[in-house]
Amino acid sequence: MSLPHRFPFRLIEAIRDDGRAYCALTLSSYWLRGSGVLPLGLLAEAMAQASALLLREPGAPARDLLLAGLEGIECDRPLRAGDRLEFEAIVETKLGAAVRVAAKVYVDGVETARGRLLLTAA
Repeated sequence: MSLPHRFPFRLIEAIRDDGRAYCALTLSSYWLRGSGVLPLGLLAEAMAQASALLLREPGAPARDLLLAGLEGIECDRPLRAGDRLEFEAIVETKLGAAVRVAAKVYVDGVETARGRLLLTAA
């Protein structure tokens, strides 16, 4: 799994064979300090990290995708310690080095957050 991020800003823990990325929120999670709730801005970053990882094609040379835009990021409930986030990314449009992605976040199989992201190659 290749991302330019390192602790504490790397939010995605694993990519599974089912085509989803995962992140488990725990009491010791660095980004849950204070309120105990994952801030919406960090959720958007996690969606971008997951999308960048999920869009990588096997065997293709690694390239960094940068977050260039966000649209309609929504979360139906606070995300807290104990939640296991599953990320899904679906390409809507490609234009040159830019990719528009519909990202969804599931907790316990229920869609909990969604939004559109614009990613571009570095």
